[in-house]
Amino acid sequence: MCLDGWTEVDIRENVLDGNCNGIRIGTYITTSAGSGYVVRLANNEIKNTVAPFNRDAYAGYAIAVTVPGKFNVISEGNTFSGNLKDVFGI
Repeated sequence: MCLDGWTEVDIRENVLDGNCNGIRIGTYITTSAGSGYVVRLANNEIKNTVAPFNRDAYAGYAIAVTVPGKFNVISEGNTFSGNLKDVFGI
């Protein structure tokens, strides 16, 4: 899922099963984008993101913030299972 140009995003009540990167939050092309973006993650089930064949630095993480300091991430009521790491960079 790529949301380019949005400053507030709600991701609610989804099942993410075996998609390698879980929820990955970052800027699309450049790290010079502004800061203060809000991402709300509520009542999602994030599971089985382990994908050893993928060499991406964030493979296997349930929630990955790839550009620290630019995003306010609010995570409530989510469940995690079978992930390489349940939360990274928050």
